[in-house]
Amino acid sequence: MTEPQETFGNFDLTKALEFLQLFPYLKWPIPYNPVLPSESLTINLRRAERQIITGSNEWEQRLFMELFFLEALENHNIRMWQEKQLNAGTSPFKGKVDFAFTPYQARFTTPYILVSAAKKKMILNKDGDSV
Repeated sequence: MTEPQETFGNFDLTKALEFLQLFPYLKWPIPYNPVLPSESLTINLRRAERQIITGSNEWEQRLFMELFFLEALENHNIRMWQEKQLNAGTSPFKGKVDFAFTPYQARFTTPYILVSAAKKKMILNKDGDSV
């Protein structure tokens, strides 16, 4: 019997660190200079807050993430991809990711970073009850 293939959503921090052979890991301070949000981000977040009830559904909540990412990517040569299928050969990093970031280009290639929310698949019986 073959083991079921793991998807990207099945990875937690521990599995990822073990796979990348980064365990035990070291924490280090990251020097950064905070940047104030732009006026357009502030206005759009206020608009989104009036329209979206947090916890309503994933697609509505994604708007907040999109607004933050678009602001963060301003003046950087990075492209944001959404709902991209990731297939990294024989590695366990497979599946659809919510957001991926690559160099700014027309074709999706190896991303710099991925953002994916773990999704739970629910199986329902004929009466609509979860099993």
